[in-house]
Amino acid sequence: MDEIVKLYNEHLTTPFPDRRGDEILGIDLVLIDSDTAGLISTYIGSRGQLSGENLRILNHCYSDLKTVVKELSGTDRQYFAQLQNIAGLIIEKLNGRRTTTDKESFKPEWEKNLLIIREILNDWDPIGAGLVVEDEYDTMNFRTLSVLMNKRDKKEIRNILADYTMNAMGLTIDNATLDRVANRISKISVD
Repeated sequence: MDEIVKLYNEHLTTPFPDRRGDEILGIDLVLIDSDTAGLISTYIGSRGQLSGENLRILNHCYSDLKTVVKELSGTDRQYFAQLQNIAGLIIEKLNGRRTTTDKESFKPEWEKNLLIIREILNDWDPIGAGLVVEDEYDTMNFRTLSVLMNKRDKKEIRNILADYTMNAMGLTIDNATLDRVANRISKISVD
């Protein structure tokens, strides 16, 4: 408990990144910060206790923080990584006392769409590696998922596919193929 209090007090002295209003893959940075901080404060205030529902929410926050941290860099990444670390320590301590956890309930809502887009990109397979390396195209996947969840803009999805294949893979893909793949992704339901 002392370690968590110390880490959280250190975290409180770190200014929030200049990212108000920003979302990453549908995760609002201000909300994930405030939700996680509130649960950490509750844990500390109740001397190491959280209700089952609060623990479930903290697990969900931890999962979202993992996603956010992967997409950030520099001091923004450090800020959210600190928060993720503290949440992880609390989960570890509390799960050590519990006999069961429902891992399915902790999966982020966007994960099913990530897997659908992965399947679409692997079917397209512009460099012929999708059958060998399942997550080969996940950089495109995360970028297109973010657009899908926030704007549902087929043209922007198409531009991501064209940009990534050109700049990261050195490929020029014909317009009809880019349109077809972008169209399939844009039709995914995010509700």
